[in-house]
Formats: sequence, structure tokens, C-alpha cells
Amino acid sequence: MKKALSLLTVLFAVLLCACGSKKDTASFDGNKMVANPPAITKSLEKPATRAYGTSTQFDLGFATRSASAAARQALAAQIAQVVSSDNELNNYSYAQHASEGKKSALAKDEEQKNQEMVEAIVAELPINGAVVIENNIYKTKDGQYQVFVCVEFQGDAMKLASNMADGYRKYLEQTIGEEKREEIDKRANDFRDHSYKRIRELNGEL
Repeated sequence: MKKALSLLTVLFAVLLCACGSKKDTASFDGNKMVANPPAITKSLEKPATRAYGTSTQFDLGFATRSASAAARQALAAQIAQVVSSDNELNNYSYAQHASEGKKSALAKDEEQKNQEMVEAIVAELPINGAVVIENNIYKTKDGQYQVFVCVEFQGDAMKLASNMADGYRKYLEQTIGEEKREEIDKRANDFRDHSYKRIRELNGEL
């Protein structure tokens, strides 16, 4: 279990490092500096289910594909962080340890680990329905292409939530045992419903 947790944590860290973060940046169009390309500006606008990615390569096609992939990864990480951050998704292990009389610090630690695991699981899932809404191409001083891509989730929120719940269900089966089918079903279904609501909130539908 510790090995699996470490692996997923590393994968999630790599995923975050590969994605564009929502902060000010600058690019060069020849010798002209370009601050905050439109793709970054759009990623900061509503709805919140937007993210950007960037890549700099000598091959324009490869740079574009890499930037698009980074944007989709950033969107997945962004959605994962939101759906896994609410306490109601993590109170199962907390309540269990509290009822067993264990220290609240240990219970809180288990809660944090569960949140991180859920976040890592969700972040690894492909986000079907992510559409490119902005694509900016700049030429750097050394002749490379620097591409910025902004994507927005325009897919089926329930389908995405169900895929997330399937990943969470597999995690539960490995951690608490398949024999506890009733508990697993309840927690996975609660997670699906919660994720569906949070995605719709991010999308400005609620």
C-alpha cells in the first residue's frame, strides 16, 4: 500500500510539473517580448474548467501537440484538486480512527493521505471533452516555436464523474478489500455524485 501510494504521489508530482500553471509569463515574438499570451489570459477567465499548457520546440507540430497535451494534463490536475479537496470525501477514514479512540492527529494524517491519493487517481484520468479554445504561436530568438494552448472542458460532466468514480472504486477495492462491497459501492457512488456537482459548479452550470 505504501509503495502504491508513493508511486501515485510521484506520478502526480510529475504531472503537475509538466503542466502550465496559471501565472504571468512572457514570450518572445522575434525580438519583441509578449507578456501574457491570450491563451493564458483566457485560462484565467470563467468558466473555471480551463487550463493552459506551453511548449517550446524547433518543430512547430511537435510544439503544438506538446502544448495541447500539457494543457489537458493541467486541466485534469485542476479538476482533481477541486473534487478531492472537500472534507466530506475524506471523513470515512477520519471517523473510523476517531471511533477507535486513536489520536485526532493520526486521523487527520489518514484523511490527508486519502485526499492525496484520490487527487492522484483523478489527475491520471484522461479528460475527454477538453476543447482547444485558444492557440498562440511565437518565434523565439533562437528560432524555436513557443506555443501556448488553452483548453476548456465542454464534455459530459456525468461521464467524467463516473470515470473518476471507477478509478476511486478500484482504489477502495485495493485498500479496504473487495469483500466490503456495500461500503465500496456507497463511497464510489457518493464520490461520483459529488464530483458531478463540483464539475458543474466549476463549469458555471450551478
